[in-house]
Parts: sequence; C-alpha cells; structure tokens
Amino acid sequence: MAYEIAEQMEPLPAHIIVPIGNGSIYQGMYKGFREMFEARVIDAIPRLHGAQTEETQPFVAAFENNEWSPKSDYTVSLANGIGVNYPPRLKSLVEIARETDGRVVAVSETKILSWQKELASLEGLIVEPTSAVVMGAAEKLIGQGFIKVDDVVLLPLTGFGIKEAIPGTNI
Repeated sequence: MAYEIAEQMEPLPAHIIVPIGNGSIYQGMYKGFREMFEARVIDAIPRLHGAQTEETQPFVAAFENNEWSPKSDYTVSLANGIGVNYPPRLKSLVEIARETDGRVVAVSETKILSWQKELASLEGLIVEPTSAVVMGAAEKLIGQGFIKVDDVVLLPLTGFGIKEAIPGTNI
C-alpha cells in the first residue's frame, strides 16, 4: 500500500490515518515507507495515525501509557473489523506511532455511524464502519490540532460496506 501511495501521490500526504485491529495495514504501510526512505526514494515518512473504537482501544491505551482491558470477550462495536482486544504486535505499533510522530485515537459509535452515512449520502461511497472510523479520527485529530487545515491527509477506506446495511437507512 505504501508503494502505491508513493507512486500515485505527489507530494506524499503529511498524514495517513488507518483503522487498527491487529495492525497489519499500519505495520505494512510503515515497512513500505521505511524501505523507500532508506533507499532515498522518498524524503520523509508520513505521520501514521491509528484509529480504534471507544469499545476496543488497546492501541490507544498503550500509546497513552494506560492500562486497558476489554469489557467482555466479545466486541459490540459497529466497526467489528477492528474489534481486536489483544493485538499481537501492540508494542511494535506504539513504536511506529512514536517514530512517525503519529497519534492514536478512539472514535465513538455515534461518529462512526455518522461518517458512514455522510460518505454514502455525499460521496456515494458505501463503506463498512471499520472504514468510516478514519473519518471520525480525522475529525478528532483536526480538533486536537494535530492536523492543520492545509495539511495533505490520506484516509484509506479499507472495506466495502455493501455486505451489511447502514443502521437506520435504506442503504
């Protein structure tokens, strides 16, 4: 994914926000950007931000040096694609966030659903809640001042939403 981004975007985005469950996309993206940086193909690695749900946020807790334990063994989030209570690479994910000066945020169910509906109605994009979480994360990071209004930001929408209806809609 990092190689495709570097090939298709000039300049590279300053920020990339990724939904985090096990962290495979996040870690793979970092690995690709790191390889290109070391080979001098790119001048800098984008700030890599992670997005989780308020219901499942082990990465957020670890990044903030807090303890976290799941409410139950079963995640009850709309974004079930990132409902991973015990990511296998948690320490590595935190190191990546710190190295790239990224942040990790948790997004509420209300925001996830709101952004899922917004993407569908304004852009015609039907994404699963796991994808919509990055929109809520962007909103939060802008509000916290980590992303500035003129920054180039990439929000990969990683999952097609047609397999389940958007709650409260005909979509």
